[in-house]
This record gives sequence, structure tokens and C-alpha cells, in this order.
Amino acid sequence: MIELAVLDIAGTTVEEHQAVYRALADAVTAGGRTPTTAEIQHWMGADKKEAIAALLRSDDGDRIAAAYADFRRLLAEA
Repeated sequence: MIELAVLDIAGTTVEEHQAVYRALADAVTAGGRTPTTAEIQHWMGADKKEAIAALLRSDDGDRIAAAYADFRRLLAEA
């Protein structure tokens, strides 16, 4: 019996007009580092907290949490 299925369909099945990646780039930029397009593309389909930590080049939990909260807000507004 299947108990849980997790699907990442943004950009594959559902056209989201790159909203996830714009929000990610904007949140990282607001967090203090401007990522390149290639850096953002590298994190497509990945966990966004992990992506934010890597893109910020930081292990500061508060900074990562703030950027992630900003990412979630930007995505909700998209």
C-alpha cells in the first residue's frame, strides 16, 4: 500500500512562470548575495532551505531562516 507520494511538478506539469526561481533569487539577493542564473538553475527541484544556505554561502541559521521566510512570502505573493 502506498502511504505517501511526493511530487515536484513545478515547471513540468504546472506552468508556474518561473515564480519559484524568481522568488529564490530575490530572497537570496535580499539576504545579501546576488546569485547568478546558473546558480539558481543548479538548485532547480532541490530543497529550498538547502539551496538558500548554499546560495548565501552561510551556515548562519537565523540568516537562512530569514531568507527562507522571505522566499515563502515572495512565492505566496507571486
